[in-house]
Amino acid sequence: MAHLEDRQASTRAAGVVGIAVLCSRLLGLIREMIFAGLFGAGRNLDAFLMAFRLPNLLRDLFAEGALSTAFITTFSKKIAVEGDPPAWRLANKVATLTAVFM
Repeated sequence: MAHLEDRQASTRAAGVVGIAVLCSRLLGLIREMIFAGLFGAGRNLDAFLMAFRLPNLLRDLFAEGALSTAFITTFSKKIAVEGDPPAWRLANKVATLTAVFM
C-alpha cells in the first residue's frame, strides 16, 4: 500500500512541476511581448537581450538542463536507499552551490 501512496505522491509532484513549467513558459512569452512593446525592434532591444543572455543561459543549464536531470535521479535514489534526511542534505548542498555560482 505504501508503494501505491509513493507512486501517487510522485505523480502529483510531477503534475505540479509540469504546471509550474507551463506557467514559466507563459510568463516568458508575456515578458517577450512586454520587451517588444517597451523597446521596439532595434538596437536597444538587441543590447538588452545580449546583456540578458548569459544569466539566462546559466539558469537554463542549472535549473532546466543537465544539472536538474542528474539531481532528480540522484535525489530519488538517495531517498530510496538512505532515506529522507540524507537526500535533503544533498538538496541543500546543491541549492547552496547553485546560488553561490549564479
